[in-house]
Amino acid sequence: MLVSAQQKTLTITLNEPAEPLVVNSTYVFTGGYNPPLIDLTLKFVFTRPDGTAIVLVCPPAIGGGYGTYNGSFEFGFAPDMAGNWTLQILWEGDPRYPDYAASSSPTYTFTVRPAKKRAQIILIGPTGEMNQDPYANITLGETVTVRGRLVGPEGEGIEGAHILFEFREWGVTTVHKADITDSNGYFSVTFKPTKAPNNIGVLVTWAGNDEYEEATFYTHIRVEPRTFSVMDALYVAVPIVVVVVAVIVWRKRRK
Repeated sequence: MLVSAQQKTLTITLNEPAEPLVVNSTYVFTGGYNPPLIDLTLKFVFTRPDGTAIVLVCPPAIGGGYGTYNGSFEFGFAPDMAGNWTLQILWEGDPRYPDYAASSSPTYTFTVRPAKKRAQIILIGPTGEMNQDPYANITLGETVTVRGRLVGPEGEGIEGAHILFEFREWGVTTVHKADITDSNGYFSVTFKPTKAPNNIGVLVTWAGNDEYEEATFYTHIRVEPRTFSVMDALYVAVPIVVVVVAVIVWRKRRK
């Protein structure tokens, strides 16, 4: 870019993205230029990983929107391809500012990663139903096994995922448990309630990874008090009768 001895240039800088961007998600590029000339129009030259370029205009900001204003700029852009991109910002000059020559920023590089896939937690109930609520109806004293599977959008099991569980038992401290999914995405934990009647909230979560989004599922476990049956009464009564009879026999023998 030729600059006459009498002309000055703008200094144009970009605040580089701190993290990789995501395909088809809008990112707001910010930066500045000095001196802060009024009503400046910039050109953003984005170069895709395949070498093709996208040239977009960043006009003066109107009403606080995207654009240039008082030495700074904001410009929204949604990259459409994963990989390493480059960006150079150009100012082609303006007859209103004859003392300043056309100027450009350094060439910046930023990374765009693929969009994450959707993940889903599927809980498999005691009788095989999926994602039912309540998850189970049990009696106090019983242990329930919470089983499920973590899958991707095509139904593929996600292996090695750290699944977290929160059992929110009303009136009792929340119990935290965890499991790691197997090669097919399956997981399970056991839980034994301590209070009835109760409606225990069960929160199952996965934080996601570089490939999949996070996933959450919430359900309940209904806990009923234990009711004594006739057989339970017999189990209690028979030993008592035996003891009473034994005492009576012992007393008779002493007489």
